[in-house]
Amino acid sequence: MENEDLHLAYQPIIDLSDGTTHAVEALSRWEHPALGPIGPTEFVAIAERSSTIHKLTAWALRTACADLAQWQAIYPSAVELAVAVNVSSTCFGDVKFVEIVAETLARTNVHPRHLILELTETAAADPATTLLGNAARLRRMGVRIALDDFGVGYSSLGRLATVPITDLKLDRTLTSPALEEVLCAALLRATMGLATDLGINLIAEGVEIAAQLDLLRRQGCRYVQGNLLAMPRPAEIIAAELALLSGTFRS
Repeated sequence: MENEDLHLAYQPIIDLSDGTTHAVEALSRWEHPALGPIGPTEFVAIAERSSTIHKLTAWALRTACADLAQWQAIYPSAVELAVAVNVSSTCFGDVKFVEIVAETLARTNVHPRHLILELTETAAADPATTLLGNAARLRRMGVRIALDDFGVGYSSLGRLATVPITDLKLDRTLTSPALEEVLCAALLRATMGLATDLGINLIAEGVEIAAQLDLLRRQGCRYVQGNLLAMPRPAEIIAAELALLSGTFRS
């Protein structure tokens, strides 16, 4: 972080109803000068074992919101774009977290509804009262909260009753080609029905092959994310795509 070797890549979340970008997920990337690219699963895990995770999360929030603010100020196609940032239970449950989010939104002039905080699988299973209290406060502010990796591991239906989420990210294993299509379709219909009844956006993530996308289309899933549709890309590439959609170009 001190050497500014970290950067964010953004993966679009596509609205299948019209093909537009509904939101982008901010993904931390580390380009080590000697070792080359180091994956987030490696360095985020290290950061979570120390106080560094707080600095990393604050940096990701500031950077993502600053990029979004710049896009919204320049490109008409980005006016309603949202950005999603992953947050660990350690940070989400910190007593200062809501204050950090509020300060970041104020400094970047980003409306709370355009920020999505993604609870990781571990965070979703954390029963800490501070975490739940922070989630409630953030929702009152207008910030959106997504439950990630739904359908596997610690994620459960019980979380929907305790965490005030607005978005549900369906884990890739539930649309995996390894599962029978009849089973996948049944799971999708049940989850989509639940999300609809609760007024929650359902996002299918990890879409890697055409068969997954075809299944999601047939079942009426609106929001999808995955390398098949759009790979994570640098902020400048996102800006160029927004410029093209807006018919706006900077000299």
